Amino acid sequence: MSAVIVMQIQLDASRTYVIGVSGGPDSMALLSLCIKQQIPVVVAHVNYHKRESANRDEQLVMEYCNRHQVMVEVLEPELPHKGNFQMLARKARYEFYRSLCEKYQAQDILLAHHQDDVLETYLMQKERGSFVSYYGIPCQRNWNGLRILRPLLEYTKAELLQYVIEQHVPYGIDESNLEDHYRRNQIRHQLVEVASEDQRRQWIKEIEKRNQEQECYLQKLDAFMLNIEDLQQYQKESQKMRIDGLRRYLEIHNIEGAYHYRDAYLVELDRLFLSGKNHLIPLEGEVVLDMSYGHLSVHCLVEEYEYVLDSLKEFQTTVFQVSLQEGPSTCAVFVKGEDFPLTIRCAKEGDSIQMRFGNKKVSRWFIDRKIPLWQRLRWPIVENCQKEIILVPQIGCNVTHYNSKANMFVIK
Repeated sequence: MSAVIVMQIQLDASRTYVIGVSGGPDSMALLSLCIKQQIPVVVAHVNYHKRESANRDEQLVMEYCNRHQVMVEVLEPELPHKGNFQMLARKARYEFYRSLCEKYQAQDILLAHHQDDVLETYLMQKERGSFVSYYGIPCQRNWNGLRILRPLLEYTKAELLQYVIEQHVPYGIDESNLEDHYRRNQIRHQLVEVASEDQRRQWIKEIEKRNQEQECYLQKLDAFMLNIEDLQQYQKESQKMRIDGLRRYLEIHNIEGAYHYRDAYLVELDRLFLSGKNHLIPLEGEVVLDMSYGHLSVHCLVEEYEYVLDSLKEFQTTVFQVSLQEGPSTCAVFVKGEDFPLTIRCAKEGDSIQMRFGNKKVSRWFIDRKIPLWQRLRWPIVENCQKEIILVPQIGCNVTHYNSKANMFVIK
């Protein structure tokens, strides 16, 4: 019987789509269907040079696109030898898709995932037992302001292979998919490929049922997410809701790899937040999770900084602003000629300032004012050339630099 393939998503011939094409039968089938329907596409091919057939696949994609006058772009990323290659490769691939959407004014990305991919993903999700927002693979989802569309999820890998053979569409076989080095490959070869039609239908029904149940749970989770940063509201929920909420919270804040965090790690984060003590936890990508005074927040980590001023001048950084005109009285200081050069740096352990009422430790003021830990790391300190701290914004200037006619304001 001939393979009849009809895309389950209606594509618009007036729009341009970026389509991921590896050269395998699945993506070549999708590309062939787009060409037949005269859908404007830009082909995105990624060559990792990880296998002997990589150049062969790039060549066949290029030749097929040239034959059909389809625009093709190739990425050859240089990825680190260490670390999770699959995750790094996926990040590079999707960033490539995003850049091409921007270049060609496209809003949609077409990917050729199929039913076998859905089942493999579902079985891996069941095995891990961790939170997922969707079981299997959705045919459509939003990502960074773009849409990812998968029009072939109803078809099996075998059906797509039959289609490209019958239609004389060239394709290459990725020999790494024949190995069992990765857990996904093991599930593919040992479970999905040998499954009967009845077993496949049973898994599909399971996926549909779980997603219906998940939709109800996600509505409750969304309500919880409105108050997740508040410890008083946070501790009222069940541990499962808290753990799932933490993972989702980190994903919302674009913490790379949060989806793959082990539950044990999230349980530890949960324990730290419930303790009510202040914690600052480094995450992926120069980001910190701040748990201060019963409040949860995520921030970019600011490296230690130091600015030297040889004279009074106005300027602005991501942390503070220097004004010579106006500002709060607690951010004002009268700078004298003998103070230069001035240094504006981040706060350090042991910093203190001499006030009219006595010496004030900056760390003590942080505690008294309940300043979150992440802010303490970036708080500006102004000292003169004698290493004397003359201003700490929001505390005030030291006793020898007070003047009703301040000539510099450092505003946090």
